[in-house]
Amino acid sequence: MKICLRLLSVSFSVLALSGVVRPAHAQECVGLPGGRGILSVGLEGTDGATGSGVAFAYQTPRASVQLQHRALDDFTVVDDLRTTDVQASVGLPGVRLPVCVTAGVQRTAYDDTRHESTEWTGQEPGRLIERHRIGGPYRRQRVPVGVSMGREFRVGSRVSLVPFIAPAVVFERETYRPETGPAQTRSAWGLGASGGVAASLDWFVLRASLSHTATHEYALSSKHNHPTIALHAGVRF
Repeated sequence: MKICLRLLSVSFSVLALSGVVRPAHAQECVGLPGGRGILSVGLEGTDGATGSGVAFAYQTPRASVQLQHRALDDFTVVDDLRTTDVQASVGLPGVRLPVCVTAGVQRTAYDDTRHESTEWTGQEPGRLIERHRIGGPYRRQRVPVGVSMGREFRVGSRVSLVPFIAPAVVFERETYRPETGPAQTRSAWGLGASGGVAASLDWFVLRASLSHTATHEYALSSKHNHPTIALHAGVRF
């Protein structure tokens, strides 16, 4: 997180010195305003877990690549829920509404060991007794392929709004290796969708998004698959 804040600070300094954003065709279809790219940090969360994330996007007139990483603190497990996303998109020519074909890879990893209680007893007043339910490493890979539609709306000469929506077909593979039982593996196909809006004022960008993948209601680790929300602030260059 310290590295992310340093990168963001450097970007602010560079933009403050230059005073301009180089023009480029926006990948409106995936929610990116004009410019060559975006670097942002912010808050992310799902039901029962909150944390922070960092995102980077680079675009050309016809394509874009987006990278995102988040770490969520879930009160039911001792480990952070770490997820990394990579998505590429290519614009479809000759379509009136900006539409892109998208494909990506998402990887989630954490240890499912759970903290159940902390207490002390009168027999040992100087000691705390913690109880944990032993879990094990959980890994999940998702490969979404779909389309994305969006549009950049200019508000005066300095402000723009870019809403988007992106349905997808998702292949998911999970592995779970509990310390107290045999390893488990399963695969599934499902539907996914994400959507949101980016608002930009000169070099400053604010992005909000919501995403969800409907494969299994519960993961192999018994965690519920809830939608994920994100609110980022950053710079475009």
